[in-house]
Amino acid sequence: MLHSDPERSCHHIVHTSRPFWITASYAPKPGAAGYANALCRYLSGSEKAFCGFFSRLDAMIEGAYSSNPPAKIYHNVYANNFDFRDAYAVDGELRFLFLAGYAAADHRLVMCKGVPMPIAHSQTIAADFSRLPFELSVDEEIYDDYLKLRADVGLSAFADTLEVINRQWDQDRLNKELAQAIASRPETVVHTDDLIIDQIALYDPEFRQWHFAAMEDE
Repeated sequence: MLHSDPERSCHHIVHTSRPFWITASYAPKPGAAGYANALCRYLSGSEKAFCGFFSRLDAMIEGAYSSNPPAKIYHNVYANNFDFRDAYAVDGELRFLFLAGYAAADHRLVMCKGVPMPIAHSQTIAADFSRLPFELSVDEEIYDDYLKLRADVGLSAFADTLEVINRQWDQDRLNKELAQAIASRPETVVHTDDLIIDQIALYDPEFRQWHFAAMEDE
């Protein structure tokens, strides 16, 4: 739910240590015109985690594949502007999956039920809703790994690219880049239990093409 509490001038539930975005489908209901449901993924059983994105364009790509108009249309939402109090908080903690890229095999994008399979880092963050806004600290190693993957395919200045995408691109520019990302999507392969996933697919908005980084051995 998007927050609108007049008692706090910033209207925030959280202040994030590292800017990131989520995808949300707006579904207004009585008394809550800004109500929104965030895209989540199951971790195990009924346990869910928010999908987090360091790039607004990443959030839109994921949202485009997860959408099923008109029932669900996902939008990129700055995490500071989202109300996590109605979320899947368990024992005072929020769980996140920060997107690194998408699973790939032999330069083909791996699809599961028609959607690219995300490669993401998980993080559990303490949520103190008794003191608002509270600091939501993103693990810097997760962010550093996100940049390292892109440096591995030649995108050494991607941190600067993120600043441009997140701070300078308006929604019209983002929509155009999203269309290009989908139009230039590489060949795909359906996921099977015996498929060897050996790469991570990354979209490069600067050169408008997909790259493939080698999957590091665990």
